[in-house]
Amino acid sequence: MAPACRGLERAALAFVLRTWLVPLLRLAFHLQPSERSATASIAGLMLRSAAQPGPAGAALDALRILLGTRLLPTTLVTLLFPLPGPLLAVAAVHAASVGLTVNNAAYCAAPLLSNPLTRQRLRWLATAMHTASAFGEPLWFMQGPARA
Repeated sequence: MAPACRGLERAALAFVLRTWLVPLLRLAFHLQPSERSATASIAGLMLRSAAQPGPAGAALDALRILLGTRLLPTTLVTLLFPLPGPLLAVAAVHAASVGLTVNNAAYCAAPLLSNPLTRQRLRWLATAMHTASAFGEPLWFMQGPARA
């Protein structure tokens, strides 16, 4: 067999492995029981202590929540190492990854998220996001064609 043919075969094999194997491995990683646990692995370390007062404590607590609920790592892996293939397939793999790591009842029972200070901060954040979204809606009329 000619060397060029072997190169094409290797490229085809690499494409198949990248297209099918990488998404399957990503999903298989999230099938581990420790990925859904709020007490195992990094979640147990990040969510086991109570909230800390002050602005620095709020920033640290926000980072601990993002890491402990696995929201930040799952999102960063998807953004930094994009999967090949159509956008819908990539979105489906990401949605499945998030769905496999979510365990809301266990996360809400964790000391950090059940702390009254954290709950108050989350209410403030929800109110701020709701208020901010109200200011973005009236801009729809500005997106029409420019008039001379």
